[in-house]
Amino acid sequence: MPDLYRGLDPELARGLDPHVAEMLAVWADLHGRHYALDRWLVNGRSRQPVAVVRETDSHKVECTMLVLKVLSAERDSLRTNEFARHRRAERDAADFAAAHLSTFVHDAVPVSPRQWITFQRIAANAFENTEVLTVLLRRMLGLADEIEPPHARELTCRPEVFTDACRSIVAGVLGDWAGKPYILPDQKWSPAQFFASHLFDQLEPDGRLATWSRNHPAALLTLDGEPAPLPNPFAVARGELFADTLIAPLTGHSHGDLHTDNALIRVRPHTDVTDYYLIDTALYDSVGPLTRDPAHLLLYIIARAMEAVSPPQQSPLIEVLLDPITGPTHLLPGWLATLIQGIHTETTSWIDKSGLAPAWRTQSHLSLAACALLFLGRTSTRPQDKPWFLRLAARATAKFAQEHSLPWTTLPTQPLTPTPSPLAPQPDSQLTPNIVPSNHPNTANTANAAESANHVPNADPQIAATPPTASEPEPSGRRKKSRYTVNVRDGKGIQIGDNGHQHNDFR
Repeated sequence: MPDLYRGLDPELARGLDPHVAEMLAVWADLHGRHYALDRWLVNGRSRQPVAVVRETDSHKVECTMLVLKVLSAERDSLRTNEFARHRRAERDAADFAAAHLSTFVHDAVPVSPRQWITFQRIAANAFENTEVLTVLLRRMLGLADEIEPPHARELTCRPEVFTDACRSIVAGVLGDWAGKPYILPDQKWSPAQFFASHLFDQLEPDGRLATWSRNHPAALLTLDGEPAPLPNPFAVARGELFADTLIAPLTGHSHGDLHTDNALIRVRPHTDVTDYYLIDTALYDSVGPLTRDPAHLLLYIIARAMEAVSPPQQSPLIEVLLDPITGPTHLLPGWLATLIQGIHTETTSWIDKSGLAPAWRTQSHLSLAACALLFLGRTSTRPQDKPWFLRLAARATAKFAQEHSLPWTTLPTQPLTPTPSPLAPQPDSQLTPNIVPSNHPNTANTANAAESANHVPNADPQIAATPPTASEPEPSGRRKKSRYTVNVRDGKGIQIGDNGHQHNDFR
């Protein structure tokens, strides 16, 4: 091994790109540090390895286990990469970040103008102390897969524990992270702009929802299981339907990609649902729509558990999602009804004191519609479930229209005249003056489009003996980096996200 790599052990140096290894080794030697590989963490859709390393600091005379990650970006600016967003999240809500977000240590180590090495502390100090919420979901449902590590299969989870974990996360994201309900003065979005804050560029010609949108050009949709045509959510997203309606959105600090693979719960030495960690802040937004995170988390759980929802239960499920209080909860699996009502309880208890509950309710329906569309573009969604998500999107759009007394039952069924897409409110982006006042302190000038909509399912992030080998990436409308599928056995939930691409699919 060349002397220039003396800051790294040979196994770690071999697993990194030579230039990355050289830059890291020089930086480590300069600071009197040495890095030894503990294990590789394969994150499914990135050719860049993520590793657990042991840092030896000769100046401090101490060793620390850390997660090493190489961040690369094709289009990100310095202000929009994961490291910068995480720092912004720490600045915006320091107490919440200290308790529930992973912690970067050291400054990012520049490798090139578009590439950085970062280090993060391990959540709860050891991988074995936490599991992703997906593992608890599958334990609750009695689902297992041979690719799961033995220690994950040994876990048990009661429905009330899983619900309490989700409620704890939603309560924390709203009450502790976002703070109090807030609407920026004079801030108005059209429904299309609200959809764009969830979908971003996915309706563009090479976006994941482009074909779906082209195949549904009319104002109304006729769908199996529905007695009458429904307003087309794609027409709303394109700015062709309800375009004159304006919404004053509730915005604030938001994760941007909240789901069960981005939330870790302490399970050892015992389960503590209040001790949770949110990872992958690559889509963090200082002024994001606050209804997005709870809606996406709930639909992600449903997407992962649809095999446990029988066909006769799927129509009642839509009814309960749209109305958790009076919907037919008795027709659903008990755990699912309890979960939906539990999350609803947390959101309403947060919003009620402000008197903004009606605004929250209508915006929640729009978030349900927009997030449901996201699952149409994900290959992790089972093909047989995609019609259900389209139904939900249309039903939620109809609910929003009813709440705003917007006529739609007499709309034409022929294609509408296409209109240019509205400016999408990007995470932490500078919005046009009619959307956000230019002097608002929380509107940073960034241009990164959210990759939650771009979320491509990967193989499980897993422990491997060697760095990942990769297959060809899927095409994407937002190619911030190349994405690769890696299949390595004996894995566990990774604790570092990948710009919104992370997905632990245990099936």
